Amino acid sequence: MKHILIILLFLLGGISQINAQCSYNITASLLHQDSLASGDFRLYPRLNAPACNINELDKPIIFVETFDFLNEQSAVQTYTLLNQPVSGSNVGAISSLRLLGYDVIILNFDDATNYIQSNAFLLIELINQINNSKISNEELTIIGHGMGGVVARYALAYMEEHNMPRNRTLCFFRCST
Repeated sequence: MKHILIILLFLLGGISQINAQCSYNITASLLHQDSLASGDFRLYPRLNAPACNINELDKPIIFVETFDFLNEQSAVQTYTLLNQPVSGSNVGAISSLRLLGYDVIILNFDDATNYIQSNAFLLIELINQINNSKISNEELTIIGHGMGGVVARYALAYMEEHNMPRNRTLCFFRCST
């Protein structure tokens, strides 16, 4: 079935969007240890998106960077890693999500070895930006692997504890080894 969908997208011109991406810089607005965490995120929009635009998100899903002690992993490298073809298919996991209408966002910390709290505050900034610009009431899904899961869990707990506005439901998945 997915092969038919890919062929159909190709015939309709949508296949050119498979490599569509845009990059944004981001800085936390909450201080920890007198500093603001910073980073960047890449948006890989759903295949029927009108453009690669943070203000056009429909079903956003965030992948939070894991522990990168050398700070060498970029969002593009994370995308490549996560988009390896799934067994029995020629389509990678990220491409499959995009085919299903998800806007995939990969958060990359400038310093992945920074305090968990600092990087969590950067994730909170991204959550707020996404929730304030979504065009639907779809829930925001957050996936964190390893240290990325710890950062995401801290961010969501902090938001809840400090009664920060969460006008959309947040769904969190943590993957660990």
